[in-house]
Amino acid sequence: MTAAGVALPLLLMTGLVGQPSPQAAEPYRIAVNVDLVVLARLAPEFEQVPDLFEAYNRAAPPAPLPEFLGALSTLVGFGMLTLA
Repeated sequence: MTAAGVALPLLLMTGLVGQPSPQAAEPYRIAVNVDLVVLARLAPEFEQVPDLFEAYNRAAPPAPLPEFLGALSTLVGFGMLTLA
C-alpha cells in the first residue's frame, strides 16, 4: 500500500481529506478503535494485510481484526491509501 498525498491525511467530520470542516473542531484520529494516523504511517511499509495488522497491534493498542479492516477500508475508500 502507498500513502496518497504528501501530508499525513486525517479524516475530518465532512469526510474530506485536508480540508477544513466548519463542524469539526478537531480532525478524527480514531475510527472504530483504530488510530488512523498510526495505521496510515505503517501501511506503506507492508504489502500484506496480515503483516500490517501484526505491526499495527505492536505499535498501538491492539484492535480486533474486523475493526482494523474497517479502518483500513476507510483509509482506502477516502483515497488516503492506495493498493499497490
